[in-house]
Amino acid sequence: MDVEDFYLDDGIRNLALQPGEILVDVILPPPPGLGAFVKCRPQNNLDFATFTLSVLLPREEAGSRIVVASVSTRPLRAPKAEAMLNQGEWDAAVVARQAVGELKLVSFARGPVEFKRQVIEAHLAEVLQNLRRGSARS
Repeated sequence: MDVEDFYLDDGIRNLALQPGEILVDVILPPPPGLGAFVKCRPQNNLDFATFTLSVLLPREEAGSRIVVASVSTRPLRAPKAEAMLNQGEWDAAVVARQAVGELKLVSFARGPVEFKRQVIEAHLAEVLQNLRRGSARS
């Protein structure tokens, strides 16, 4: 099962598991190309993230990925911003603004939606700039 099909858009039954099923393996091959992962949390001593951000740059085998988690009932992708990267748009601020605009964030613990939008946009722009220079921050 693809990971995108594993998460349901339902806050009550959020995983595609049938009654009695359990998840026993998750196999994620290492992605080719350059990417970054950021876990943003208000205090470094907390395990719970305000959000996580994963970015993969476009590569021959596949297009780019921008995924934000811990802000909704499932991890969220920004397909329009990904398409911008795939088409060669390298203005980090423009791509970050597009990504944040298309994410459907839910306000719950660890900060209101508008705060999360601003912080995600700033982190995404920084990550894209670092990836452009060839140095990923994780």
